[in-house]
Amino acid sequence: MQRFALSGLALLMACATPVRRAASPVVPGTQAFEPPRGAKAAAPVKPSPVYVFEGVEVFGSRKVPKEKLLEVIGMPAPGARFNLEQGAFTPHLTESGPRLLAAYTFAFCRDSMRDLGGDRAAWHRWVEQTCAANGARN
Repeated sequence: MQRFALSGLALLMACATPVRRAASPVVPGTQAFEPPRGAKAAAPVKPSPVYVFEGVEVFGSRKVPKEKLLEVIGMPAPGARFNLEQGAFTPHLTESGPRLLAAYTFAFCRDSMRDLGGDRAAWHRWVEQTCAANGARN
């Protein structure tokens, strides 16, 4: 019994004692790469102004079918490319909101763009038919 007590005490002391590790040696050739002092930093790459339209996701409407909403919104076909610097996509966006609200009485209509990486994005239109704040209904 005394043996078990001594071995248990030794085990507890070993677990409670912090382990000190020696510093790991630096192996030549594995240090971080440093550019030569005379080398210039690469110029940052300017993002492409071309925007690939991936489509519209309409949600929030329970009474009007999604297909009808997409038809009224009238955005271009998925995969269409637009130059954002020339403002080629903006007219589609600014005209689609009023056109949708003229066709249907929504209490709330919100747009947002989601980046899909690279030059791809998806456009979201949130439409809500009832709003407690103003009591509007479709």
